[in-house]
Amino acid sequence: MLGLASAGATRNALTKGMIEEFILPELSLQDQLAISVLLGALEDKIELNRRTNDTLDAIARATFNDWFVAFGPTRSKVDGRPAYLSRDLWKLFPDSLDDRDKPTGWGSVQWQTLASLEYGKRLEGYQDAQGDFPVYGTNGLIGWHHTPLCNEAGIIIGRKGAYRGVHFSEGPFYVIDTAFYLKAKATYSTRWAYYTLCSYDLDSMDSGSAIPSTSRDDFYKIELIEPPYPIQLKFDETLDPVWAKQRANRSESQTLSQLRDLVLPRLISGEIRLKDTEKKIEEAL
Repeated sequence: MLGLASAGATRNALTKGMIEEFILPELSLQDQLAISVLLGALEDKIELNRRTNDTLDAIARATFNDWFVAFGPTRSKVDGRPAYLSRDLWKLFPDSLDDRDKPTGWGSVQWQTLASLEYGKRLEGYQDAQGDFPVYGTNGLIGWHHTPLCNEAGIIIGRKGAYRGVHFSEGPFYVIDTAFYLKAKATYSTRWAYYTLCSYDLDSMDSGSAIPSTSRDDFYKIELIEPPYPIQLKFDETLDPVWAKQRANRSESQTLSQLRDLVLPRLISGEIRLKDTEKKIEEAL
């Protein structure tokens, strides 16, 4: 290992002579090109999955904005049902807007009625762990742990730092002490709540401490329009295929990344053949 090399000085150092003595595997130009093409194909597929998921996320956000911000289904009552809405779904929306320019009958509520912001807990060793549960901090996924702090899917909200994000976990998760997680006090769709929270400027909710941090009091006082629960559930049902495709893409990319990291050094060393590697990748896909 490079880190064990020493030139005999007070500090370990890698010398020119040591580098010149390294023994490198000898690969033909044909093999080098073949490995390069293979790795390029893996990277291209991983990047394609990422771009596809970005597009799917844009579709979900556009649907949320149409239903719950612009109130498109209600406004369309004047001109007739648009092609993208099924008749049954269209019927769920009110026929008019009230004097506050929201669908008639939809309520207004503050977050303190719907949920509480729970503090994450200090955790050591999560960055190198291989646990089953994702660990979140103020800026998103940062590691894994063997036990969750929250035992169901949920929302993580950045607590400390200049840039605080909103994150969604599709299953049980852990939150460290730089973030909050949302704990329900009423019945609502977690997905609807997540996209609602994404529309806020969390960085402006500063508690005034030395380190920028989210003010719980300011958060609780935010007033939002609450659509009826059946419409929230219809939102989940409509977009579930989108989220399922995102999960599949993330899983495939993770498999391909692990496979790339596993086979690259073995290919270069000649421990495995390119033909065997191509077969493994075909099986993974």
